[in-house]
Amino acid sequence: MVALERYDRDNPTFDGLSARNAEARTRKVVDMCHGDVLDIGCGYGYLADFLKDKEDVKEYYGFDYGEEVITMNKGRFTSNKINFKCVNIKEEKLFNIVPIAPNVIICNEFIEHIEKEYQEEMLKQIKQQFDLQGFGKLIGTTPKQPKEGPNPAGNHYHVWEHTYNSMKEMLEQIFDKGYEIKMDVWFGNATYFEVTKNGTDD
Repeated sequence: MVALERYDRDNPTFDGLSARNAEARTRKVVDMCHGDVLDIGCGYGYLADFLKDKEDVKEYYGFDYGEEVITMNKGRFTSNKINFKCVNIKEEKLFNIVPIAPNVIICNEFIEHIEKEYQEEMLKQIKQQFDLQGFGKLIGTTPKQPKEGPNPAGNHYHVWEHTYNSMKEMLEQIFDKGYEIKMDVWFGNATYFEVTKNGTDD
């Protein structure tokens, strides 16, 4: 499970339009990253490429399931503030292994790669962490599908995809009082979501 595999600009299966849209989406997310950043489903470090020289990013942690990918990333990035770790979020508690209190958590084109029960569990863990630290922002994108369900678009990497409304409903069920939820559609085919703990230090 490598969530951002198709974001690798050297990937021969990454067609031109997908590349342009992916890069445009990532650049919009980069602008909102600051402080300590946790990237869930970091893949080949596409986001880290943009953040390694961003002055207001203090520390970056990228998590992914693929050991080979994480090893590759560790060898490719030399910045002391860029860190990678192999994590299976189906088996491990995220914030037992994160040595930072993240200002921003990125979940970019990842959530569709895990079953809905794990999507919900991950979001609950994020809420618990934000409640504990008193601040935080979750930023993410996911393909906008006409029907919610297991792999409706035929992509074998995607386990459970969402409509715009089903993503909105899941977020609203978990992030209730004390949170602001914003959503949008980017480039016609991606649901953007942003969840901010009220009182955050933005």
